Amino acid sequence: MKYYTRILVYIVLLFFAVGFLQIVGALMVGVGFDEITGSGNELTLMEDTIISYFGLAGTIALFFFAFQKIEEISVPKSFFSTHQLKRDTLLAVITVVSIIGIGTAILLLSNQISLTPLPFDGGIVLTTFLLFVSVSIQEELFCRGLIQKTLMRSIPPYTALAVASFLFALLHAFNPNLSLLGFINLTLSGVLLGLVFMHTENLWFCFVAHLIWNFIQAPFLGFNVSGNEIQSITQIQLYGPSYLTGGKFGYEGSILCTTLSVIAIFILDLYFRKRNKESVRLSDIG
Repeated sequence: MKYYTRILVYIVLLFFAVGFLQIVGALMVGVGFDEITGSGNELTLMEDTIISYFGLAGTIALFFFAFQKIEEISVPKSFFSTHQLKRDTLLAVITVVSIIGIGTAILLLSNQISLTPLPFDGGIVLTTFLLFVSVSIQEELFCRGLIQKTLMRSIPPYTALAVASFLFALLHAFNPNLSLLGFINLTLSGVLLGLVFMHTENLWFCFVAHLIWNFIQAPFLGFNVSGNEIQSITQIQLYGPSYLTGGKFGYEGSILCTTLSVIAIFILDLYFRKRNKESVRLSDIG
């Protein structure tokens, strides 16, 4: 089976496996059919989180099934190696905080947005964290671990990175309030995460960066996340044009996110090229 056929099969299987289990989860927590289809009341944060974990089970099952039965290889041990865990976790935090923090600071200082703290609600913070843990694991296992790795086995690494990043954005095509700039930024997010995976074939940076990316935006800054409105402990008011503030899509719809993401991508590429050369040099010495 050609690599592009396998990619298509994985996408179809993802929608069926995750969709089916999410429906099962929704029914188990008492969500009606109207709510499942989006024509009824909106899901609560807790319902959304529980249903997400049913989807996570489907993604994990698909991930291991695809490697063992279709790719016919074992899941690479490097995917979950903790050898560079502390360093890559710190790098993920610094990268994400820089992209979101600098952009938000510019928006605040230029009076494009305002932030008003709401009464602290630990339940919202914890539930949102658990939701984004599930989301980050699902999307990174599928988009980086399965799709990008499958592509890297058949086409040049940077081409695989570009294709996987576009597919990552395409999987969000039906998100509410999606704009052209939002789609571009989702693609750039895929490039940023996939670039590190390309250099390391390790998923920890991707997991952590994706989690922190969503977690900072929603409960703490009040932005919509990829167009989705999430409960927050901060109220945000948007005054500037949507190309600056991100509008209803959230910070990911801002030109500031575009600019800072591109800068981060170039810096990370240089950093990992240098790190990999150093590893090879030390290996040769050893």
